Amino acid sequence: MPKYLVVFFLALRAAGFAAGTSAGVVAQFDATNPQIGPFPADSLTVPDAAQITGRRLDMPLPDCGAMPALCAQLTLINELDGFNVQPRITVAFSGPVNTSTLGAGIFFVALNNLTTDEVGLQKAGDTIAINQVSYDPATHTAYAKPNSALDQHRRFALIVTDAVQDASGNPISADPAFTACLQSSAGYCAGLAAAVAGVATPNHIVAASTFTTQSATAWLQSAHSQLQNLPVVVHRPDGKYVFDFANIATLGVNFDTGSGNFSSFSLPIGSPQYSFLFTGLGRLSFLSYLSPLLLNSEQTIDPAATGAAVPVPTPSNEIAFHVYLPNTPEPSTGYPVAIFGHGFGDSSIGAPTLVAPVLAQSGFATIAINAAGHGYGPQSNLVLTEKGNTTTTLSLGGRGIDLNGAGSIGSTEGCEILTPLPIGLRDCIRQTVVDLMQLVRVIQSGLDVDGDGKPDLDPHHIYYVG
Repeated sequence: MPKYLVVFFLALRAAGFAAGTSAGVVAQFDATNPQIGPFPADSLTVPDAAQITGRRLDMPLPDCGAMPALCAQLTLINELDGFNVQPRITVAFSGPVNTSTLGAGIFFVALNNLTTDEVGLQKAGDTIAINQVSYDPATHTAYAKPNSALDQHRRFALIVTDAVQDASGNPISADPAFTACLQSSAGYCAGLAAAVAGVATPNHIVAASTFTTQSATAWLQSAHSQLQNLPVVVHRPDGKYVFDFANIATLGVNFDTGSGNFSSFSLPIGSPQYSFLFTGLGRLSFLSYLSPLLLNSEQTIDPAATGAAVPVPTPSNEIAFHVYLPNTPEPSTGYPVAIFGHGFGDSSIGAPTLVAPVLAQSGFATIAINAAGHGYGPQSNLVLTEKGNTTTTLSLGGRGIDLNGAGSIGSTEGCEILTPLPIGLRDCIRQTVVDLMQLVRVIQSGLDVDGDGKPDLDPHHIYYVG
């Protein structure tokens, strides 16, 4: 927004506040200030032709010397090509309001979708109510989220009407700065005026913003497309790797917790008190495959514009997996297979082992990998003892790393990124999804689980459970 408009609006708002004090509560308007808003707003973006939406966030930064962490977080957020599909909105008022009227007076309206890639959840003109409403009486500011997820890469209007009442029961009024913006024919205000003119509501619109949601699935869609150009490579251990469940006496797990230390437990699955838990399982097989490693040394994925192809490297990550086969005769097309995704902090040998017997009783094979940053360190292993005391040690392919340099590896270390905070679990999950997409390609290529030269899993019946 041009600086002269900003100054003009600030002057109008100062005058309007004084008028609002006598006339009633005003829905404040400042398109350049996310604390006043209404927020989110495309006035806090800049054009960027490399993005699917054609825009990129440009949130104002604080004093980076005084607040380096917040500055780093906002810098990361400013790489996005739009706002959250479940944004937390901000609507500020000049005085107290009746909070029970906020839900009736604030809502979203879907505008145009910026691509034709998908039908989407909404169509132009749909209204979406707000939910999770909270109110700060000290600043007279309302916060909320949409009642349902918004479409990605679509424009929306955030509408505030005089159905919102002040503490005395009077309808709130518009900030003169908002009225002036609607009368402007330039930039953000021109688009806002056009959007407001198209909204049908029995109440008067007293504040509004327009904003664009980010292309939430663009990265994974691009990665999936690029993945199709890579080879499918499956490796088998040098020694024995297929075991009859009925012949297993104990299953010992040693999790690599770093610095040569292990956390171990043993499960006597061949004993009478445990064997009934594994009814339905026939064989257990251990293999590995190659998947592209997209995480860098900090366990994050380098940013890329949503309009550009994700650079997927040649497969360089060895992903250990194991398959639980049912004890029923194998169908001619192979067993239908369920990929089981373990929970946060678990591993491929945890919940999948407990769930596989249930799936096997319905004729399903179960396949499991460690999510990125899970399964403890790379030396994690399984010691499988068969009846007759024959033991075999197999790698569990632990994917945890000592990310903080403390000399130990936690159950999720290398997955959860706390600095910068906005990454959180995002890149860990992205890497894991790429690994699962590659695993599907492994199954579809005709996976010979037991080494007899024939595929054992049905490439047309692959499911995900977790």
